[in-house]
Amino acid sequence: MEEAEKPAAMDLQKLLNTRVVVHARDGRKFHGLLTKFDEYMNLLLEDVEEHAEDKPVNRYKLLVLKGGNVQAISV
Repeated sequence: MEEAEKPAAMDLQKLLNTRVVVHARDGRKFHGLLTKFDEYMNLLLEDVEEHAEDKPVNRYKLLVLKGGNVQAISV
C-alpha cells in the first residue's frame, strides 16, 4: 500500500516565492515572502510585517516561524 502524499507540503510548494499571510496561534499575523519551508511546516519569511489586532507592530528582514505556531496560511 502506498503512503499518502502530504497535502500541506504540496500546497506550500505552490506558494514558494509568493507573498503570504501567516496566522499564528496567538492571534498575530505575519505578512511576508515565503522563501523556504520544511516537513514540520517551519517557515522562512523575508520582508515581514507583523500585525497584532490588525495594526502593524514590527518589521523583520528575515523571520523563522515554527510549524507548531502556525494556524493558517493565506495569500
